[in-house]
Amino acid sequence: MEQTLISNRRYDLDWLRVLAFGLLIFYHCGMGYVAEWGFHVKNPQTSEGFQYWMLFMNRWRMALLFLISGAGVWFALGRRSGGQFAGERFKRLFIPLVFGMLFIVPPQIYFERLVQGVPIENYGRFQLAVFELVPYPLGGNFSWHHLWYLPYILVYSLIGLPFFLYWRSERATRGRENLQAFFTKYPVLLFAIFILPATNEVLLRPHFPSTNGLIDDWASHGTYLLYFLLGFVVISSEGFTKVISKYRKSWLAIAVTLVTILYTFYWIHWVEPHYWGMVFYRFLNAANAWAWLLSIFGFGYRYLNFNNNFLQYTNKAVFPFYILHQTITIALVYYMINWNAGVVVKFLLAVVGTFGISFLLYELVIRRVGLLYPFFGLKWEKEIGLHFPPKKSSLA
Repeated sequence: MEQTLISNRRYDLDWLRVLAFGLLIFYHCGMGYVAEWGFHVKNPQTSEGFQYWMLFMNRWRMALLFLISGAGVWFALGRRSGGQFAGERFKRLFIPLVFGMLFIVPPQIYFERLVQGVPIENYGRFQLAVFELVPYPLGGNFSWHHLWYLPYILVYSLIGLPFFLYWRSERATRGRENLQAFFTKYPVLLFAIFILPATNEVLLRPHFPSTNGLIDDWASHGTYLLYFLLGFVVISSEGFTKVISKYRKSWLAIAVTLVTILYTFYWIHWVEPHYWGMVFYRFLNAANAWAWLLSIFGFGYRYLNFNNNFLQYTNKAVFPFYILHQTITIALVYYMINWNAGVVVKFLLAVVGTFGISFLLYELVIRRVGLLYPFFGLKWEKEIGLHFPPKKSSLA
């Protein structure tokens, strides 16, 4: 069977990456105002209604990012050796992580301490305490908070490198062809892949609640690493993507049906199921998430595989936005705590403020100071602004 390897840039994945991180900002702004979930700084008045739209996003938003990140590995290895790839991952993930933990995340902890009533003389002294490297929340101020995604994909990239190199080599040609032929012949089995993350959640999640702490987050590793590998494998051949896109309306119909069931029987009036009921619920959750992911990828491939100046600009800006955004959000939520305004108004102000301030910091500071590039995951380039020649390259 003739197989077409994906080698050129897939702009639909760039669009999905930008949209996924954009949704993350909406989600984190919502965390300051949702009723039942904890967050570092909360508004005194909250909304139960926020939980309903956030539950919908919560089930697939991080899985989408790991899928896209896995796909990015395929493109990155097309132009680099294994050693070059590992070195680039270190520079573009580890350096921003350390910088973020030392300078970007600490204000989040500072505002949390103020809400808790912890006496702090001034921010300067608080920042100095960060360099003591005492972990948060164990009495210290050193944490990666929302940047946990960076060490996860760094570790997944490195431990998965032998497989990635093999699957991209000529030795794996027959395996890629057989897998593509199988799913082309039996596309319904693409949906059955949800059984893998569902089984992981059933077996491990009761024993390993999500911590975002890397070394003790085994249930999350099982799910996120699986999506990361799936992203790499699925993007390795045009045939996989074409099958996903061909049945995009079917995936969407399944996703809408499953999320309706979840809202009707579980999310709106939540009652903890018994053991087998919880097993069924976890499978239902996983099926719902995978159906939305297939649908998103399918429609993205069909309608978003184009390039323009806006995409080029935002694709460069998205990583600095990600690094900055939660600190800005928490500061805005804190300073609006005593405002005489409704929850929805404050939420919308937090969203606009987070996007706006992130844009100003990126456009007026980060983009114009080359020395800052490595700390925000940017490549050294003469021009990363709105107008520069389109080029084919790996996903960031």
